Amino acid sequence: MRTLSPAGAVTSETHPQATSGWLPSGRAGARFQVASPLAVRGAAYASARLPTLNELYRSFTVFPVTTLANPALTPERLRGAEAGFELVAARRLSLTATLFTSRLADAVANVTVGTNLRQRRNVAAIVSRGAEIEGRWSFPHGSLAASWTGYRARVQSSDALDGKRPAQTPDHAASATLTYSPATTVDVSGTVRRTGRAFEDDLNVDALPPATTADAVVRWRFAPRLAVELRAENIGNVRALTRNQRGSIDLGTPRTLWVALSAR
Repeated sequence: MRTLSPAGAVTSETHPQATSGWLPSGRAGARFQVASPLAVRGAAYASARLPTLNELYRSFTVFPVTTLANPALTPERLRGAEAGFELVAARRLSLTATLFTSRLADAVANVTVGTNLRQRRNVAAIVSRGAEIEGRWSFPHGSLAASWTGYRARVQSSDALDGKRPAQTPDHAASATLTYSPATTVDVSGTVRRTGRAFEDDLNVDALPPATTADAVVRWRFAPRLAVELRAENIGNVRALTRNQRGSIDLGTPRTLWVALSAR
């Protein structure tokens, strides 16, 4: 790794030690059709992830916090299992539900090591357990689809991080989309999304409050190959924080209106 000054002169140069090894990964699952509308399924899996070059060697600053790289990072190792069912009734209603549990050993996290200073480090593990539910109802000229995910993710560590929620991990997320086509040339859809409370940092100090946003789209095909589309994002102009570092914040998309003409 070489660091250059603004003038192009080499200010530092390091040669990390080469490493090698083997990490297993795999997945096994089964699905059983209990009856015509109902099926149950389950799976178990194991995988691994190598630290990226950025995590190993590239430090960065997002005001006011600097995050240091760490060439000593080791690979993450995931073990998990899930079980659930699928229900399809009269081809108009479908419902799936899944319970899951996983343990990510040696998870790479941005760990606070000083005032406005973090470093990428391996924590002992992140354990996650939760449920996912998805449903869809079809009716003449339209459909309604909804999903919900709720989970409890916690860090396992021998230091202050033990029991903390991983950064940028909400406790739940949900969405619902209604589509309607009153005519062959018109499509209308609306989506509502809900994201639960999360934290920006590993110590769970800088909160990202929950937020609910709504979008809508209207598409009109007024000619065989021409269509006009009206799109509205974040209709309620909700103030949704996507980053919060000691009061330095980023906000999600504000109320935005789009008009587009497409040709096919």
